[in-house]
Amino acid sequence: MIIEGIASRDPSLDTRIGPIRDLQIDPVAEVLEQQNNRVVYLSTLNSMKYAERAVPDDLDDIVFNEGVVRWAGSRALATVTFSRSTPPTSNLIVPLNFPVSTPTDASTGASVVFRTIESKTMFASAPMAYYNADTQKYEIDVLVTSVTVGATTEVGPYTITVMRRPISGFDEIFNREKTSAGRGLETNLDLADRYLLHIAGSKPGVPAGIKRSVLDNFSSVSDAYVVYGQNVAMTREQFDAGAVDIWVLGEQPAAKRYVTSYPGVETLIPLDRQPLMTVTAVRDSLGNLFVQDTD
Repeated sequence: MIIEGIASRDPSLDTRIGPIRDLQIDPVAEVLEQQNNRVVYLSTLNSMKYAERAVPDDLDDIVFNEGVVRWAGSRALATVTFSRSTPPTSNLIVPLNFPVSTPTDASTGASVVFRTIESKTMFASAPMAYYNADTQKYEIDVLVTSVTVGATTEVGPYTITVMRRPISGFDEIFNREKTSAGRGLETNLDLADRYLLHIAGSKPGVPAGIKRSVLDNFSSVSDAYVVYGQNVAMTREQFDAGAVDIWVLGEQPAAKRYVTSYPGVETLIPLDRQPLMTVTAVRDSLGNLFVQDTD
């Protein structure tokens, strides 16, 4: 199109090689191509059609407009068993924040560290409450959570076996079940799905969407309360099955002109509409204006 535009003005100009091509056609064409690619990218970003291809920061900015924030991941949870071979002769306490971990990986030199999120006591007065007939040991279960977040904190059963510092009274620790809840940074696809679900949840067919629609379309409404089902604020359920009521809070200024005669000092004047916001003027029968706090 650039070539055709130049040729239509002066067919003698060489648009294949030389300064016309180098200065007027190629640079402009390259800029327009980059701009077009950016427009296409923004279009697909807004549509969430190819969310997996989007730059994460760009996707984060788009979804933030609807109050959606990418999940940073979660810590893994597990139940760790503290075990000993003989009955306790004194109360044995597993303290809060006690560190345990998996063995060090020989290939990476790393281990997954956990900490206890509750304190448990094995009481010497009731040893049989902790006896496991299957293992013939005295055991107490304690919840732990990973120190870091992410999918790498997920570990299998019988992998949390290291006590990171000494603790009195226990011979070993282990986890019978694999960890749970450990998740990495939310992917683009998961974030896009949650964003689209959030948008769908704003449609007028759901309570949040009804409230949003009312607030967006009626400027005088400052708040709305959607009630349905067995809510005590329902007023139409006995006449209309499946009814939904919307209570609105707002204000709409209205002017009402009220003219009355003066009944005398300290005599109340009944008004036909309440509440009275302001009195604009008080005049006599000739039209003379009275001044407040003076006349």
